Amino acid sequence: ASIKRLGVDAIQLYQLHAPDPEIPYAESVGALAELQREGKIQHIGISNVDSMQLEVASDIVEVVSVQNRFSISDRDSLEVLLACERHGIAFLPWFPLASGGLVDDGPLASIAAAHEATVYQIALAWLLARSPVIVPIPGTASLAHLEENVAAAAASARLVAGLRVLTERCSPGTAEASSTVARRRSTATSTGSNRLGRLTTHGSAPSNSWPGVTTRGTPAVSV
Repeated sequence: ASIKRLGVDAIQLYQLHAPDPEIPYAESVGALAELQREGKIQHIGISNVDSMQLEVASDIVEVVSVQNRFSISDRDSLEVLLACERHGIAFLPWFPLASGGLVDDGPLASIAAAHEATVYQIALAWLLARSPVIVPIPGTASLAHLEENVAAAAASARLVAGLRVLTERCSPGTAEASSTVARRRSTATSTGSNRLGRLTTHGSAPSNSWPGVTTRGTPAVSV
């Protein structure tokens, strides 16, 4: 039905969005594997999974992406992210801006103020600097917010040092986990061609500028 509605021969990426507690997870993934063998879908992704479910799925199909909730203020899926790094799987954090609920004070706000940016831009930059397999998927309803998001991508490389400090200060006790991420980044297969700001019709913002960044304390995107 989806193929007919989309008017395509096959769905390029089919994302299984939530494990059904009433059905063994291997059975659900197996159904997608069958669709893949039939040529109806090309690639398979999974969502809202733990490390064990990722392992189960990977034993059945080649998992190309994992979509879990993850942000600077919600890191419950850190172990899943680390597994994605080890295996070169794209990690798609949903609610990457904590559903617009980031607090505009503390270390996050200090870094934002130093760069005349919003806390939401810094939160996106943090995600991009955190891991080479992260592909944030912020929603937006306006061109202005899209441009702000792209500017965050340009900032991520320049702010790596400050963002490491932010990681430790915003979440006490996560310094060791942050170091683990840094060590494993070199072994991950980068999915950079899909990362925020590289597939926009407007292209990436210049690395030495933050175009359109004039407001503070307002959400950069609507999610």
